[in-house]
Amino acid sequence: MRAIGLLIALLLSSPLALAQVRSGPAPAAESSALALNASRLVRGVNFGNMLEAPSEGAWGLTVQESFFDRVKEAGFDHIRLPISWTHHAARTAPYTIEPAFMARIDWCVDQALARGLKIIVNVHHYDELNADPDAERARALSIWDQIATRMKDRPASVYFEVLNEPHGAFNEQPAKWDQFLTQALETIRRTNPARWVLVGPVRWNSIGALEAFAPPADRRLIAAFHFYDPFEFTHQGAEWVSPSPPVGTAWNPDERGIAPPYENWSWLTTISPAPTGLRIEYTAGWAGLQFHRPIAKADVRRIEFRADRGMSLRLSAGVDGAMHDATVQVPAGGGVVGLDLPADKRSVQKIIIQNATNSAQPAFALSDARVITADDRANEPLIATRREQIGLSFDRAVAWAKTKRIPLHMGEFGAYSTADMTSRAAWTRAVREEAEKRGIAWAYWEFAAGFGVYDPTAQTWRAPLRDALVAP
Repeated sequence: MRAIGLLIALLLSSPLALAQVRSGPAPAAESSALALNASRLVRGVNFGNMLEAPSEGAWGLTVQESFFDRVKEAGFDHIRLPISWTHHAARTAPYTIEPAFMARIDWCVDQALARGLKIIVNVHHYDELNADPDAERARALSIWDQIATRMKDRPASVYFEVLNEPHGAFNEQPAKWDQFLTQALETIRRTNPARWVLVGPVRWNSIGALEAFAPPADRRLIAAFHFYDPFEFTHQGAEWVSPSPPVGTAWNPDERGIAPPYENWSWLTTISPAPTGLRIEYTAGWAGLQFHRPIAKADVRRIEFRADRGMSLRLSAGVDGAMHDATVQVPAGGGVVGLDLPADKRSVQKIIIQNATNSAQPAFALSDARVITADDRANEPLIATRREQIGLSFDRAVAWAKTKRIPLHMGEFGAYSTADMTSRAAWTRAVREEAEKRGIAWAYWEFAAGFGVYDPTAQTWRAPLRDALVAP
């Protein structure tokens, strides 16, 4: 995976050399060692649907020794090992983990290390902890104490990950996640003071949640996030999602949509791709196209866009109740219009382009939509191609990582098998390439199940996916 100036430069510019650095000054000797750290993560794959099942094999797969060989031969350098410890730990103190299960994890670690592979040992599918962190805290910390004690003498190529995809109560009260994370790290550090530990934000480790994530002050942390955008493509037909996105959605890198971090919060409005932007149709009077931003954009000077026909629009921008708005008239035949913001209302969280009439309107093309700041380098597009959307999301993650002085690891990304293979391979390659351009390590989800890059029945790689991940 992935002191101070050299490592930050590597984090932000090297495709594969992910510098491992945390806030606070580092001794020069340690800085030099980290810059050359041979145990950094680069390209990995998840052994999904194996040990995070309630019992190994319950979801159709068990860990096979040959899997480690295939991973090594294909050119991956690490394995992320999702593990559901809660199904193998006692419900009462001291919450002992089943010895046979602990030995099974030891065997997996041994297999990886014997082949020169790094391995991430995580806590996965801990539903009880996500549902009630207070009630489950003592058991969860005991589980980590047992894992850490068992592996304290393992080499640096064994990594820990505190919790996969915190959600539930942690989403509702992020402070509870901060508290648990701090306590879990204190537990781990008692026996593993120098081990690299992966930590991620709430909202299922969403990349969009990174900006609000403040990791503890620990210089041996790696920030973990997951990437499944657009969800309607990557999870089409997924049986565990309700409602499941319909099957048949292709992924076209040149198709346009709303640019991250903005989300579509529109009402009574139909949005579809257009050759140079978006096709917008207001299906009722006073309908609105709303770009919503999870965290406000500061120092916005102007909102600007082009419409291809004359029409009356109401433009609004601002944070919650502090809105600034005006009615504008697009010239006959189309043109560029915008909204200038006063100095006291430049922190923008939502942008609304609204039908300013009481009737439905014919469709129009929206293009060149952007947020303009006082510093032109901080401008943001509101529309981007699908490929550009990936890069914009990763740019935001890297900017956050730079401020925190922490390396990044994309612990999961993948498209479900119900999508067409051509689209799956194109999306997978685009995500991998955009990540590597920015020095972000990654682990594909996953090896041999519904998203799998490997066919365990035929014992062959699914070549389009394999090539998307490891071929030049």
